[in-house]
Amino acid sequence: MTGVSQSIENPGLVILPGANGDQTDLISGFWWMRLMMAHGPEYWHKHKVRVTRHGKVYRRFRDWKTGAMITRRYRFAPRRNLMEFV
Repeated sequence: MTGVSQSIENPGLVILPGANGDQTDLISGFWWMRLMMAHGPEYWHKHKVRVTRHGKVYRRFRDWKTGAMITRRYRFAPRRNLMEFV
């Protein structure tokens, strides 16, 4: 395919909950990802993100300085901002 922009070649991957058939889990996961990605979609380029039905988010990406794969864990708390596990 010609004319494909380099920025959309690998936009990343998001795995949402909802395989159990519960649409509420799927909608909640989609809503959480929109909250995270809305302010800087270019930041999530080439990331793998997994959202669980319990509000945990796992983000996996490559550190281009060292070449290592890094996994970060986050949690959505009611009426609070996204919190990162350290």
